[in-house]
Amino acid sequence: MGLGLFAQNSVGSGGAVNPSAQKGAFYLGLGTGINSPSGMIGLRLDAKVTEKLMLGVAAGIGSWGTKVSANAYFITPSNWCPMIGIGHTSGIDSIALEMGVQNKAGFQQVPVQLKPVNVINLGVHKQWFTKRGNRLFLELGYSVNVTNSIYRELNPVKYPLTAESRQLIRFMSPGGLIASFGVAFRL
Repeated sequence: MGLGLFAQNSVGSGGAVNPSAQKGAFYLGLGTGINSPSGMIGLRLDAKVTEKLMLGVAAGIGSWGTKVSANAYFITPSNWCPMIGIGHTSGIDSIALEMGVQNKAGFQQVPVQLKPVNVINLGVHKQWFTKRGNRLFLELGYSVNVTNSIYRELNPVKYPLTAESRQLIRFMSPGGLIASFGVAFRL
């Protein structure tokens, strides 16, 4: 109900940048998604520093530990804003994953360390403004993992991972398609 009241009859139409989003505006928001700058769920703070540039920071919780990021959004009249940023995930010191192990049938609880990972985010950020100057947003793009070593097997003698299990860990690691959305309230 809260989001319905927030958006009801208040989202501006696509054209020009909303005049309520003037330079110097600050926004506090909540974001979620896949490879989202704010993790699976997190907070973000955005500041419109010029008419054509908004800078943002985000922090949240993701599948690879906590995540923090910093992004730049280049404001366009269509509100489809190119974005670029960097992100860092903390990793997880020790976690047991259900994985395939060499020379054993089925899956085993395998202890692994998920190492910290750094990413570069590239994409577009679509924003819709309400009459009060709040924002709904959608982000689409790609997150490039720039970290070489992303995990460590904690007991490789007892639990040697199969090639498929190693591929699965790489697939689960931060990086890949970005699909996120959220809401941000003008402060």
